[in-house]
Amino acid sequence: SMWLEKLFLVEECKLHPRVDPQAFRTEQVIRFLPDTEHVIELCNFKVLRSVMASITPPLQISPHFMFEDGLCNFELKIAIAQGHAENVDITFPMPDSLVALPSFHTGGDVSSAVFGQTTKLLRWQIKRLERQAVLRGTVPLHPLAPLPTTGPLLKLKFEVVGLNVSGVTVAAVEAASEAQPRSPLSR
Repeated sequence: SMWLEKLFLVEECKLHPRVDPQAFRTEQVIRFLPDTEHVIELCNFKVLRSVMASITPPLQISPHFMFEDGLCNFELKIAIAQGHAENVDITFPMPDSLVALPSFHTGGDVSSAVFGQTTKLLRWQIKRLERQAVLRGTVPLHPLAPLPTTGPLLKLKFEVVGLNVSGVTVAAVEAASEAQPRSPLSR
């Protein structure tokens, strides 16, 4: 069994079928029969909207877009303060005045980027972010088109491993009737 603290911060909670939902609601305990053959997700939840404003993600992204002489030069840097992130996925649109395929390259932690010609979206994926990754590129623009005044809106998805972001923590884990105090884990 796992005892959780600050469970009141959680909404839209989905439990694995092996978790006892009654114990979860009444005792704030995730009680389950372990599966030794697979890694399973015991609980997936969203944090209450009222709490979201006070959450600071551990990732810092620095986008820089410069429009001049018929080109858009860009550089995106992403870094993690502590721990590591997995499955980082950043998507953003290319300018409407794009006239040729953008050129880009990545640096830092291993990552890949791909441009969708039909969607005109650039997707940058970082499987595991340990420290920092960089994406640099150039987009040729139509010379008569007005230059954009701002960079595009970036869509960011990521998973942080072993770092408490939500405020919900594991208070203790009990296995084979032995209580084991745990350091805070979370989602």
